[in-house]
Amino acid sequence: MTQRRGYMYAAVGTTTKVCPLGYTGRNCNLTCRYPSYGQDCQKKCNCEQPHCEHKTGCRGCPVGFIGTNCEVECRYPSFGFQCQQNCSCEEKRCNHTEGCIYDLTTNKMVTSTLYTLTSTQDELEYTMSQVHGSEHTFSSQEDITNNEIKPAFIPIITIVLSIFALILVCVYVSTFAVRPWPQETENIVLEIHRNSDQV
Repeated sequence: MTQRRGYMYAAVGTTTKVCPLGYTGRNCNLTCRYPSYGQDCQKKCNCEQPHCEHKTGCRGCPVGFIGTNCEVECRYPSFGFQCQQNCSCEEKRCNHTEGCIYDLTTNKMVTSTLYTLTSTQDELEYTMSQVHGSEHTFSSQEDITNNEIKPAFIPIITIVLSIFALILVCVYVSTFAVRPWPQETENIVLEIHRNSDQV
């Protein structure tokens, strides 16, 4: 076996080949042993063996955990994958994996509208559902009362667009549909002068 520029080559007849990522040995049939990984097993994992993959190294921590060995829970107000999201509730209601957790039970008549905003990669999906009943238990990852998404901007946008359209119609009518005032005045004045000259 020869080594050239950091790559292990296994001799096969008169040709040499590069071992695939995460493999080494004469026939490239041995996986990298912990803590080694990567091309020719030259890199070292900084995580515990169960989290070290022989091709790519340390796998991402489970949701709600961070740290070299994924042993640290997300600290308030952070939660979720790589602790990149923030809870908008008090600390005792913030779960390090799921965010704000609410269990609400009521015996009163409930009529409310729940708005859910779901993000899937680049796509946002807006879902509205009506809830009616006498007794309900709600579990939510977000603060139902503080983070309810209110579509109040829709009437505002409608009003602004209506005003803009009205202005455009007025400009069009005054420019193209109605003759300018001075031209009509000149024609009337000319006719009056002609009539007075003839008399």
